[in-house]
Amino acid sequence: MKQRITYLLPEGSTLTPDDILLGENGVNVSTAEPPAIEKRVTAGLSELPAELRNVFNDIHELHVRYTTRMNYEASSPFLSRLPPGLHVFFTPRRSDSEVDICPILHTVFSPSLRCHSTSSSFSTPPILSERFAHSSSLQYFHRLPKLLHFQSWLARTFCPGVFRGPCPNEVASLSYASYIDIDFDAISHAVTLTAVWRQGIASKAARTPVRVWGEGGGLEVGVLVPETPDGPEELKLGGFLTVVGEDESPGGTLFSFPSRHHPLPPLTPATFKTSFQQPTGLHPNLDISLPRQYLTPPKDDGSCALHAYLTLPSALFLDRYQLDDAALL
Repeated sequence: MKQRITYLLPEGSTLTPDDILLGENGVNVSTAEPPAIEKRVTAGLSELPAELRNVFNDIHELHVRYTTRMNYEASSPFLSRLPPGLHVFFTPRRSDSEVDICPILHTVFSPSLRCHSTSSSFSTPPILSERFAHSSSLQYFHRLPKLLHFQSWLARTFCPGVFRGPCPNEVASLSYASYIDIDFDAISHAVTLTAVWRQGIASKAARTPVRVWGEGGGLEVGVLVPETPDGPEELKLGGFLTVVGEDESPGGTLFSFPSRHHPLPPLTPATFKTSFQQPTGLHPNLDISLPRQYLTPPKDDGSCALHAYLTLPSALFLDRYQLDDAALL
């Protein structure tokens, strides 16, 4: 398994190579305040249990995200958000056969998931253009309040018989994560688990030591600070990268990349509010209000527009005809 750990310091932070202490099989990072952290573990299919390998054999791509119920302030570039709960997006390897992943979701995340079968519990997102379609063909959402069952499954599967040490500590630290991603695609034949912890978490249980897990494992560590981007559609990061066991000292890095998600300016009033129209009656109407005067697009050429994508629990019944009304937005 390979690890990649990224520390994201606030914009304007001062960073030097002396803040990064390299050890024989780990790294210590010294910062003025707890930074945001992203931990990513990549494993090949051969490193996974047989029950998972059998499921992945029938899947073209799978994306799972769990988002915490606790409100948190996102740090650049970890800016994308989804409603709290469990989100599953996947595409079967063959479009002419049904792949039921509900049993493995019950095993891994919770037996209480309202997931009966792929055909009855998953929805199909609209695809406006088959030629440029990048979204998964099936989507599932459940308001899962906690990850305790998932953590127990991880501990039993990857830390069998171990109750103390790096492996169970890493599993326990997921209780403090803002969100967790699990990704797989048939091209790479690899599964990636990514967890992000918000800036400012000081709990020792959330901040485990940065160490190589075992013989043959790889560990890359980055300590980055947001920089002023060169273009309005880009994000830019600078700092230091190091590969434990290979590099004698941290190496400087500076890079930029296009991003759909951008941070709002500090203290901006550009936030949205939701409320039900009163009186609610038997068919409540939900109002989502945004201050138009503060919604300034990065480019004033008509290429940037406001979009809304609502992910709602299955307990709600929506009036599809109202959603089709052009006056809705």
